[in-house]
Amino acid sequence: MSGPSWSYLNWYHGITGDWATWEPGNRVDPGAVGSFDGELRFNAYRTMANFGVVPRIAITDRPGSWLMESDGEAHLDFKAKAESSPGLSPVGSFGAEAKASAKREHACTLHLHDRSEAWIRNIEDVMLRVQELLISGEWDVGWAVVTRRLEAQRGFAAISQGSEKSFGAKLDADARVMSAADLGSASLQVAPGSTRGDFLVFDFGPGSTPAFSAIRVRHDLWDKLLPWRPSAGTVIGPDGRAFRELPGNPADRALEARYDPERSALAPGELSAMAVVDLFEEVTDLPAGDDSPQSAGGGLSVNPGGRLLSFPLPVPPPPAALAAAGPPGSASAVGERQSPDGLARFTLLDQGDGVYWLEVSLAGRVESPLIVRLRYTSADQRRRELLVPVGGSSASIVALPGYDGRPWRGWSQVPLDSVWSGSPELLQASVRAAVTAGTVRAWQRVASAAPGYSRELITQAIDGAESW
Repeated sequence: MSGPSWSYLNWYHGITGDWATWEPGNRVDPGAVGSFDGELRFNAYRTMANFGVVPRIAITDRPGSWLMESDGEAHLDFKAKAESSPGLSPVGSFGAEAKASAKREHACTLHLHDRSEAWIRNIEDVMLRVQELLISGEWDVGWAVVTRRLEAQRGFAAISQGSEKSFGAKLDADARVMSAADLGSASLQVAPGSTRGDFLVFDFGPGSTPAFSAIRVRHDLWDKLLPWRPSAGTVIGPDGRAFRELPGNPADRALEARYDPERSALAPGELSAMAVVDLFEEVTDLPAGDDSPQSAGGGLSVNPGGRLLSFPLPVPPPPAALAAAGPPGSASAVGERQSPDGLARFTLLDQGDGVYWLEVSLAGRVESPLIVRLRYTSADQRRRELLVPVGGSSASIVALPGYDGRPWRGWSQVPLDSVWSGSPELLQASVRAAVTAGTVRAWQRVASAAPGYSRELITQAIDGAESW
């Protein structure tokens, strides 16, 4: 059975597509350099400053509270000790208490209050330096650079040590609580002594960084960069040892994992000519290693309801090709990509004047809409995410606010747990991005199956938007 660290890290990755720190809240900052082990833990042992690069960091505050639970496995029930506050479906106010219950071992609860997000602004400059280090043999291909982190001023992570366990929590005195999904400005605190050893609890304070994302050398290039050679059905390493296949993370086995211009398949000239976007990728999954628990499909095992598949989405062609594609406003199709499972097709549509839409369609008809997750970078270097429901016989089309034309990623058939446990801002922004009546109808079908608070958020966003 997997341990609490793998269960927690795998759960968070399945919900968000990002990575959590272990122990939860351990400090990690943009520019940190390290690698992942077989338990999904990120071990940072140097920074880009050690390589003569000091990244420029941007920071933005994300006030309010965020609560995530292993849906169906962990649950919080609120009980008001004073008169309820007016507002949207209020559950409690002054002196409200909560009881967290876990139905199985290693069920997870995560609460973040008053978050801030920091990211590297000059990421291309930083990765150009990494490219130089890679060519000179000073960079392990398995190393990753932290590009952004999430800090929480308060909060906690709780992981159950058994089934049918519970603990108590208390709310801020002036809290107005609407539901477990949205705490508004309230902050939860674990009641002292209530866990009785039934939960691993990690409290957050100023400086705690529960989550991050990172960039690495593209994994599909490793066999060309490393000086390994095939031999009679095995792979021979630089030290002469034989493996059945290229190890998922050579650094885990203390193996040489650096580019060698004399023995690697990729020539130095080819490597130096590669653009940053072609050489590096966001870490959205990990290579399968002997120690890493895997799903039957070979990907990370995530929450029921879907499998997390990460893949690059289409990018627009150069400006000259765009100009030849058609006049502004003609919604020319400028790129197309199919998900690895063959389930979804993505078509990038150019509206002219730097405005892009994305059409998402399915290979076959499904009874209930599937949720597809998109992630891209905006012109102001901010990371944007959208959820797209698609199902029935029609495609869904969404606007891509601020899309800067760089490579981006998608997740096909995202588990519904990640939708209900995600931030209210993401859910409402995703609904507002719909540009066709068919996309809105898909959201209405999603709302009909959503938990109460998520259903209200979707309905509010539809009602508050312009007519489709």
